[in-house]
Amino acid sequence: MSKDSIVNPGHFPDSHLAISIAIRAPRLLPARTLGQLRVTCFAWLPLLLASLLVAPSALGQDAPSQAAEQHQPASPGGTWWKGNLHTHSLWSDGDQFPEMIAAWYRDQGYNFLALSDHNVLSDGQRWMPWEDILKRAEPDALESYRARFGESWVETRGQPGHEDFQIRLKPLDEFAPLLTEAGRFILIPGEEISARSGGKPVHMNATNLREVIDPVNLETVRETLRSNLRSILEQEKSSGRQMLPHINHPNFGYAVTAEDLAHVIQEQFFEVYNGHPGVNQLGDDQHMS
Repeated sequence: MSKDSIVNPGHFPDSHLAISIAIRAPRLLPARTLGQLRVTCFAWLPLLLASLLVAPSALGQDAPSQAAEQHQPASPGGTWWKGNLHTHSLWSDGDQFPEMIAAWYRDQGYNFLALSDHNVLSDGQRWMPWEDILKRAEPDALESYRARFGESWVETRGQPGHEDFQIRLKPLDEFAPLLTEAGRFILIPGEEISARSGGKPVHMNATNLREVIDPVNLETVRETLRSNLRSILEQEKSSGRQMLPHINHPNFGYAVTAEDLAHVIQEQFFEVYNGHPGVNQLGDDQHMS
């Protein structure tokens, strides 16, 4: 297949690294990464899969005759959307309020974002002590939060400067309407299902979930991957909504090997780049990148 037979998602700025995602399905998800972000997994997603079809000659097939071409409808054009499917907020181990994260992505021209906090959806009531927030966030996090969304939006309880001072973490269904814009930006529910096997972290993203999925920890990495993938696919079937599972940072803890990926054939996608310094992205003398 020649490179000219693939739709080009556009120019990558010099500050970004252009890579290609290795997948088993006949879909293309070119990706881009931004090094200064805590966790990065930005993918270009096609609006229409038809735009990814290649010419028959590129696949070694005979080109259709001119008569046949006259009876075939023109292929629809495609649109490339830029977004992030893997990022964390204060709902788990992130360092910022979820709507502040979403606003940043929208301001930077991204088209979609999935907050994929560990083993939780941004849903329901959640109050977080300010002292705990300060352990991760910048000292002016609350000031910036109020400046962006207003005093009336930010909910607190307790006395500032005291141990009982808390900030309410807004759920997705409350802040999404503030930021969603038709044809420009959407927020998608997601979860990083964070399981373990033999003491190793086995993490899998589930995008567009309806309900949180509890991780299943089994004896082997392959069994753990299959079981958690099965949970996603079962929810997809029962809910009637499309979901996207993919394995995150296989080199984190050197937990998931290339052989594991090859054996779990039901899993079609995996994260090929993650900017967090602790996930062993580049490998070492004993492990491939």
